[in-house]
Amino acid sequence: MYFALTRTSNLILNQKMKIKQFIFTLLPIIFMMSCNGITEPEGDYPFAIYFLSNDKLIVSDVMDKDLNSLRLESDPWLTSDDIDFYDWSSHCIYLKEDKGNFIPGWDTIQPFKMFPRDWADKPFVVTSNGQREYLGYFFSPAYSLELVPVPMFVDLGYNTACPSNILKFDWSWLYIENTLNNPRVKNALIEDNLLHSGIEVTLDSLNENTIIVLENSDTATISYTLTITNNDEDDLYILDPDITGSEIFHYFSNSIVFYNIEIDKVYKSWWKILYQPPFTGYWSSEWFVKISSMESIQRTITLKGYPHLPPGEYLVQIGFSSPMSISKDELSRVDGRYWFGITFSNYFVWEFNCDN
Repeated sequence: MYFALTRTSNLILNQKMKIKQFIFTLLPIIFMMSCNGITEPEGDYPFAIYFLSNDKLIVSDVMDKDLNSLRLESDPWLTSDDIDFYDWSSHCIYLKEDKGNFIPGWDTIQPFKMFPRDWADKPFVVTSNGQREYLGYFFSPAYSLELVPVPMFVDLGYNTACPSNILKFDWSWLYIENTLNNPRVKNALIEDNLLHSGIEVTLDSLNENTIIVLENSDTATISYTLTITNNDEDDLYILDPDITGSEIFHYFSNSIVFYNIEIDKVYKSWWKILYQPPFTGYWSSEWFVKISSMESIQRTITLKGYPHLPPGEYLVQIGFSSPMSISKDELSRVDGRYWFGITFSNYFVWEFNCDN
């Protein structure tokens, strides 16, 4: 009997020791997973934006770190439940409620709407179906310390002037692949029926008449042809350079930017004629043309005011914009909606020589 009791006691003791060893072995793993953010609940939202749990960090502190090493807040700042739809061409998030519901003090700060001062350079992580996709941050021209090549929300410009229900991502880097064009994010939005494709602006790299230098003395005059395709399910109204003329059109869109590869120099239409609207925020519904869903239009536009272009190889790209001051109530029309935001064309190498 004594032997049996002693054996049972030893078995119990051994089991307790094994449990302790297991716990001590497991604790460092749990700690490491927690530090890496792996144990943090990120939900299964098709689309979500999370702030970092350490609100003292700014984007430059984390931009070179592995996304999975960042600790996130347990609750997202914005999710697909808050979204009416996402325009993929402009990366505008059309919210179910006004963005003042998501940005503290947005509706009370005057005269300009701005993010809270402590949001300047504040990083965030975008997820799709719980998977971390890319880093972004809030940029404030007044308070941010630096401009870095990651997606951002800017408090002035489009986010200030644009409709109250639109939160617009900004990508200001020409000739660099746009991080926002993440295929997993796109597929997640499609699966949740939240994606609108918007428009596509194309410069035909195979057509020698896509870009023509009409004059190239002290200043240059450029003629360029672009194709605008409506890939959206909605019929869309877009700013039409044939209606507005070059001066008004280029008040909203900056036209082709030329980057000379050999001498590392950018050429823009610095000296174009500047349109002066009757008042700030002025625009007219008569400037727009409707493009039916899955249809295209082509436009040829002439613009003066470029510096003299030396021969060489150039990267070329154009940004296509809408007026910023369209209001939430004006976005929809009986037979479609105004396309809103800015989108960039494809870019390609254009060879220019003195004989062109």
